[in-house]
Amino acid sequence: MPLPRLSRLRVASRTVSGGGVRPVVPPVPDHMSPTNYSEWLDRIARGLNSVIQGKQNVVIDASLAASTASTTITDSRIGAFSVILPMALSAAGAGALGTMWFEVDTGSVVLHHNTDAAARDIRLAVFG
Repeated sequence: MPLPRLSRLRVASRTVSGGGVRPVVPPVPDHMSPTNYSEWLDRIARGLNSVIQGKQNVVIDASLAASTASTTITDSRIGAFSVILPMALSAAGAGALGTMWFEVDTGSVVLHHNTDAAARDIRLAVFG
């Protein structure tokens, strides 16, 4: 029996610093009615293919405000036991990485960093 033709998944997008746009794939429901079974399998396949391609939807762009010692990031993907990996997006951002430490809680993380006269851009990867 041939497989049913799979419909296209509608993907939202999120604007990121620097003017780029990162696609945001919506979560796959835990279950679906039998009439939507084909759509459910399509969403699972696209989600798995995205993970295989390294597109895991785990990135948050942030700006560390000038003259502040901490920055709070709120995101539903952050859990109490998440691992946060920072990456500098500028030379100024790189200066903050060496002194940065994190307070992680469900739904948010507080980034403690050195104060600087200029804003610094960083990107965070959230795992777990």
